[in-house]
Amino acid sequence: MECRCESWIVLIKYRPFLNTDLPAVVDLWRKMPQFRRLSSTLSGNDLEQRVLSKPYFDPQGFIVAEVDGVTSGFVHAGFGPDAKGGNLDFTTGILCQLRALEIPQASEIRSELIQRACLYLSSKGALRCFSASRFPDVPFYLGLYGGSRIPGVPQEDKTLLEALETGGFREHDRILIFQRSLNGYRSTIDRQAMHVRRRFQVQAIIDPTPATWWENCMLGMAETCAFRLLDRNLHQPVGSVTFWEIQPLSLEWGVRSMGMCNLEIDPSLHQQGLGTFLVGQALTQLAEQSVGLCEVQVRASNVESIKLFDKLGFQQVSYGLEMVKDID
Repeated sequence: MECRCESWIVLIKYRPFLNTDLPAVVDLWRKMPQFRRLSSTLSGNDLEQRVLSKPYFDPQGFIVAEVDGVTSGFVHAGFGPDAKGGNLDFTTGILCQLRALEIPQASEIRSELIQRACLYLSSKGALRCFSASRFPDVPFYLGLYGGSRIPGVPQEDKTLLEALETGGFREHDRILIFQRSLNGYRSTIDRQAMHVRRRFQVQAIIDPTPATWWENCMLGMAETCAFRLLDRNLHQPVGSVTFWEIQPLSLEWGVRSMGMCNLEIDPSLHQQGLGTFLVGQALTQLAEQSVGLCEVQVRASNVESIKLFDKLGFQQVSYGLEMVKDID
């Protein structure tokens, strides 16, 4: 493709990813305007671990833009899991990343990359495309972008949000981001907590076995721990919550940070304070292990979870927009 300007012609070329592109992509990423939820220290090894080594990585979905032979932008499109977490769901695509250098042709490049990403997804059978992630499922870039999960597009990523809106994406949902300092944290023991403690106990599990193929793909490279809520009388689990260390973003934040995910309580035991008890006990143990910060992300419509985290002292620090576009 040629971009014709008043006094010169700029040649813009679009092509699939090549292994030799790795250094240039890392360099481009580091030149992007920085914000808290975008890793500024991305390395080739980070990209290998969290993107290129995934078993479903397809070079055809990673489209590079070159301006006069210089890597000036890229878009990465992929897919999330099916309902059982055992394979990919090709009916729903994800535009995982879109980056372009701030050059005169930047808007044109972003627009063309979005179109080409949607064409790629459509060719695989996708009927619609989500932005950055289909929360909470993250095919790529976990730990490099977003935080404890990828909440669609973080509000701080203004350039990407503008490009998506121009490209026909619309807001589908809002993901709220909560954090809680764990310095000196101790769970509150009230009457309800004392009642729960008499019947239930919390068991810590270091490096738990992933529940599905997809969970292994997402968190297999991370340090994880889980906490199970056990019924003392029945000797069986009735709830669980999982945490993973947010790396490398955690290093850049300057505090050891864990992301909370997969909080589950037996539906027959809801509204009894079990979730508050389980998470509170888990946070206490994490604090004792020198974890200084915990982050959790939740859909704005999930009122019950928001109440739970508010009770535990979490505060909203940001939000993300889950954007979607029909591409059939």
